[in-house]
This record gives sequence, structure tokens and C-alpha cells, in this order.
Amino acid sequence: MRLLLTLVDGEEIDYKMEKDSVSIGRSAKCDLVIPHESMSRNHCQIEIKDGEFFITDLGSINGVYIDNVKIPANSSVPFQTFLHLSFGYVTSAQIVVDEATKFGVLVPKSGIQDQTTGTGPISRQEHKTRTKTIQTQKTKITNPKTSTTKSSGKNTIAINLLAFIGILAGLYYFLYAGKETATSNSPQPQAAPKPTDTSDHF
Repeated sequence: MRLLLTLVDGEEIDYKMEKDSVSIGRSAKCDLVIPHESMSRNHCQIEIKDGEFFITDLGSINGVYIDNVKIPANSSVPFQTFLHLSFGYVTSAQIVVDEATKFGVLVPKSGIQDQTTGTGPISRQEHKTRTKTIQTQKTKITNPKTSTTKSSGKNTIAINLLAFIGILAGLYYFLYAGKETATSNSPQPQAAPKPTDTSDHF
């Protein structure tokens, strides 16, 4: 793993991090020495704990910034490798992960940093299992063909059933309702008039 620094004057420093803690400053006792007035003797320290990166401002005069936000002094602050670091005479600092690291973090001896929960190191087998689970979930989200097919199948059955019921209702109307209407509209036979008594009574 390497630490790439860009100084104010444009000079670039490529420092190979061979241990989990690197001190940076103007003093010759620091791991990475930057002899410039804007750097404090012991300016800052970058550490790796359980696969996570931390930076500490060691009480410097010009401070340490993460994405242009000054961090509190003498406090270990976590950060990601893609964030922009700057301090003292350094305008940009970036950690570059090499082949000895995996998944964007340092691989501890006990395992791999858990990217799903952000917790400490886990075994490689556990990491493979979790990665496979996440990939399966992503596939279901990005390719919901199965669920769509099932839903469309149910919709087709419902539509066909409604169409069938409509056909049956139409047949009933034409076969039975029409006859009943015709029957009710036909004239009813009238009863014959009662014969009148024509005999004369005296």
C-alpha cells in the first residue's frame, strides 16, 4: 500500500506504507519527513486498525483537513481512501491500495474487513458467502423477470376469466332474456264475453 502526496510546489511523494502506523511531520523522528515550515514537527499520523483507516492531527499549527473540513486535534478520525486529505504543505494525500490489499482495505492477518456491516475482520469464506448473497440480491433487484412473469401470468388468467364470464352473460341475454321480453310483450288472449240472457220475463 502506498501513500501518494502532492506538495504545494507540485512535488509528488510516493511513500510505501510498510506498517500499520505512519507519522508525518518536519521532525527527523517521523516516518515520513517533509522539511517545510508549514509542517509541524509531528504533524499527523495515519493508522490502520482492523482494516479501517484513521488519521490523527497531532496538535499541528496548520491542522489536518478531510474534504476541506478541519478535524479536531489529537482525535483519531476514520476516513475512506477516496476522501481528499490535506495538511500543512501537503495539498493532496491519497492512499493507493496495491496487490497486498483486497476490497479497498488492508487485509488483516485474521481475515478480511467486512464491507457489508462495517465491522472488524471476518474469515475469507465468510466474506465469499456474504458477497455471493449480496450479488444474488442485486440480481433480483436489477432483473425482476421472474416476479414480472408471475404477475403477468396472473393478470392474463384474470382477464380471460372476465372475458369468459362476459360471453356467458351475453349468451344468456340473447337466449333467455330476449324470449322472456318477447313473451311479456305478446297480446294476452281475452276471455269470451258471457252470453247475455235474451229471454223476456214477464
